[in-house]
Amino acid sequence: SSDLGGVFVDWFDRKKFLVVIDLISGVLLLISALVYGNNLSLPIIYFICISLGIMNSVDEPLVVALIPSLVEKEKLVTANSINMFSTALGNIIGPILGAVVYSSFGIDTILYINASSFIIGAILEFMINIENKFMTIGVKENISLDIQLFMWNEIEERINAGNQVDYLQVFNISVIDEVRGIVKIEHIQ
Repeated sequence: SSDLGGVFVDWFDRKKFLVVIDLISGVLLLISALVYGNNLSLPIIYFICISLGIMNSVDEPLVVALIPSLVEKEKLVTANSINMFSTALGNIIGPILGAVVYSSFGIDTILYINASSFIIGAILEFMINIENKFMTIGVKENISLDIQLFMWNEIEERINAGNQVDYLQVFNISVIDEVRGIVKIEHIQ
């Protein structure tokens, strides 16, 4: 994943951005298959690879950033591990499968399969229900992710307990011991 991709992830609605990236990737591959078929020239292959590389540089940090919104805090480590394992497995099996499909059916079949996977992925991602959590830019920039997750959990626990929760949530964060990284967090509604 790239630092530039991480910047874009923080600017936009993550779910919509992921859907758009996968749709663009799928449409790019589908158009390439329809227009060029098995007659891809080297410049077109370079263009496709560079375009997909750029999309992937945003897609990877986007998926990692979405995981905390999709799973409970207790399952976050497992979810991140599964994501990393499936990515590594795809990097190993993908080229082997690609070589088999290419030698049997040609490059156009690979383009159609890959385009389909991106488009189906975008449709499935569109159907995922993700609660939008908004915070000020200062919180994103100055508060560590683990503290942000703790604050979101506090809000969710109040909601799950049936408590009325105002639109504006206020947390008072005080540094108790800077060396050991101990902070005191008070949830003030």
